[in-house]
Amino acid sequence: MQADNIDEQIQHLQYLLQIEKEEDFERYRQEVLTLSLNEKRQRGLTWQPLNILKQGYTLGDRAFVVVEKSKDENTTTHMFKAGAPVDFYSLAEDKYSKNTERKQSGVIHFVDKKKMKIILNCNDFPDWLSNGQLGVDLLFDERTYLEMEKVLALLLKTKTGRLSEMKAILFGHLTPRYSSALPIHSSFLNEAQNNAVANVLAADDVCIIHGPPGTGKTTTLVHAVRLVCEKEKNVLVTAPSNAAVDLMVDRLTEKGLQVVRIGNISRV
Repeated sequence: MQADNIDEQIQHLQYLLQIEKEEDFERYRQEVLTLSLNEKRQRGLTWQPLNILKQGYTLGDRAFVVVEKSKDENTTTHMFKAGAPVDFYSLAEDKYSKNTERKQSGVIHFVDKKKMKIILNCNDFPDWLSNGQLGVDLLFDERTYLEMEKVLALLLKTKTGRLSEMKAILFGHLTPRYSSALPIHSSFLNEAQNNAVANVLAADDVCIIHGPPGTGKTTTLVHAVRLVCEKEKNVLVTAPSNAAVDLMVDRLTEKGLQVVRIGNISRV
């Protein structure tokens, strides 16, 4: 669909995003929710039973637990990863309730073959923690979808200001503006990289550095950020993954910049 109206394009993106989200959840439902506990164990979608190695509180006063697979759980491969949402639960009977299953959602802070740290979405530990028969289930991760939905909704309602202007530029309705570019002659960069840095510094709206893998895009970007920092008090650098952000932190620190790493407490 090539709509002339920006709002129509955004609404179409919302429609496509909803389809993708529903299909993703349906696949999760068919592959995970219909499985027995033993089947989920074999596929690495649950750890059960577990032993608690440590418990405490994060800097944000969120409760956390470090758990380890029990010795009788021999499956080594799993689908868990840092940042993934999970359900921490107990299958032990509770004499004070008819509901025999207890659950508390959380986020994985780190995980290896046998151990996992879970930051719980609560400030106090569940009262069933000492009941035993503990386990952890991998949940459907809709965080990325929620963030994309929020951004599209914001773009749709924004009609004035800088964001509205950037929206028109990014959807191809306005041409990005450039000031006069001063030549860059860094001995650490080749000619194409120097030209790219010059374009970044001259851009008033947006500039894209693109190229095949291994052509020095990250090196170019780091050099551009360093030069921008010479005339700006603060520069926000983002990336699509925590690993990519960590790489930028390391590379910028090597250039002598003072870097503050920010992000979700469960993933940083």
